[in-house]
Amino acid sequence: MRRTALALLAAAALTAGCSQQPPTGEADISMPSTSTKPSAPQVHRLGETVEVTGRSGNPLKLTPTGVFYHKGDKRYGLAEQGVFAAVGYTLEAVSQPDTIPAPVDGAGFELRWDDITLTSAASPPWAGRVNEASVDQEVQPGETDKYIETFDIPAPGGILIYVNPGTKKQIRWQLPKQNSGKGYGGAVRALQVLKVPI
Repeated sequence: MRRTALALLAAAALTAGCSQQPPTGEADISMPSTSTKPSAPQVHRLGETVEVTGRSGNPLKLTPTGVFYHKGDKRYGLAEQGVFAAVGYTLEAVSQPDTIPAPVDGAGFELRWDDITLTSAASPPWAGRVNEASVDQEVQPGETDKYIETFDIPAPGGILIYVNPGTKKQIRWQLPKQNSGKGYGGAVRALQVLKVPI
């Protein structure tokens, strides 16, 4: 009886020893990791053209060409947040006439400054004196129209965002912290006519 018990104990110890495998330092390739980091949204540079969707769902080629910063003027309107950002851009219809949506549509232009998102509801001295896009002004295929979109922001810089209607996909451009590029000449000329220091 004693010999039988010892034999059973020895067999159990041998089985337990065989079931344990030494660590290899390598991952088990039979169980792939499911954790993936979300990719950061692409941020384009000023001057880069991106195809976006217009208010009626047609493709448009959008190119932010420059940015001009100005604090405004007491007589004609001061920036409430800190500074006006006049963003010059071009718009071209690819195949069908279309226009950019208005902010009330939940799409179109926004500007992200730090953790603040602002729409283009600003009243700079050049308001009404430059070409600003409207929902009633369609861009025709083969034509390139030039516009200025103005934001009231705390300080120069930020991320210009275009939100596609329907999909709500965001396209982003980094704005420099100093006057850069071209396409904002209408704002400068308006200041000169009004005799506002630039």
